[in-house]
Amino acid sequence: MKYFNNIDHFIVSEQLYQAAILKQFVLHDVDDTSDHDPLYIHVALDVAHIGFCQRATRSSPSWVKATDMHIAAYKETLHTRLQDTVLPCSAILCKDVCCTNIEHIDSLNVYASQIATACLSSANDTIPFPRCRGTRGCIPGWTEFIDPLRNNSLFWHRMWVDCGRPRNGSVAEVMRKTRAQYHAAIRKARREEDNNSQ
Repeated sequence: MKYFNNIDHFIVSEQLYQAAILKQFVLHDVDDTSDHDPLYIHVALDVAHIGFCQRATRSSPSWVKATDMHIAAYKETLHTRLQDTVLPCSAILCKDVCCTNIEHIDSLNVYASQIATACLSSANDTIPFPRCRGTRGCIPGWTEFIDPLRNNSLFWHRMWVDCGRPRNGSVAEVMRKTRAQYHAAIRKARREEDNNSQ
């Protein structure tokens, strides 16, 4: 303890220092067993709080559940709606590979947007949607059957991480086994929920 160095710094602008810095000091705490005394700074700033709104989830058509009849209806609806789109002939027939004509660019963007809108609206009108699982996305039987498997999987995952993430060995095998059991239980519960809803 013959030599001492100042290694902590706070770098602030002069305006911030004059307007917002209340005090700065070195904390000498008797409970601190380290030979390092931290530097503290008190700043007075007005902080704006940003409001948080929950993310809105929107279901989309489930192509997995679509039957041949659904697909046929989609094709027919899409064919009808694509007939209303106007083909931008001048832009398509343009032979300038470096074309910067604003009218060509705008007409191609509108054409692409019309095709995308026709595809999406046709799917929304003809392809079935998955059943909503509720506002919180809860899975029936989670507390009784799935949550214990999740906790067990998390425990062995932490053990595996603490062991250095080995690729082989008993800890790695148990980690993979408990994770597989947890994911299998989720898939089983969702299958049963879908079967009960039909």
